[in-house]
Amino acid sequence: MRTKKETDLMFVSTFYWFDKLKSGSKKEEYRELKPFNENRVLNYVKRVPKDNWRIVFRRGYTGTTMTLELLDYEFYENPKAMRKGRFEMKPEWGFKPELGFGEGKKLIVFKLGKEIV
Repeated sequence: MRTKKETDLMFVSTFYWFDKLKSGSKKEEYRELKPFNENRVLNYVKRVPKDNWRIVFRRGYTGTTMTLELLDYEFYENPKAMRKGRFEMKPEWGFKPELGFGEGKKLIVFKLGKEIV
């Protein structure tokens, strides 16, 4: 098992979504963007060169993790700002526009690459 490095951005996923990511059938991750995560992501992308971007997903609160390449990301504050074609935003991958578009809510979308072993 890899150990966490400074070049890792970590998130906890439910067993269901972790397994979808692990199988390669889910290519994007969607998160409601709260101030803590917004600052964490912004600091990460400023500090780490783009060719070293990666996300570590933890399967619930177990010790099981996997690391995926982070290819791209985007913050959204409203559905009109979403650009077609840049991200697929599929409901079967967990995309729910209402997740980030309530009053004062934001959404972040991560485009994921292959697993790093």
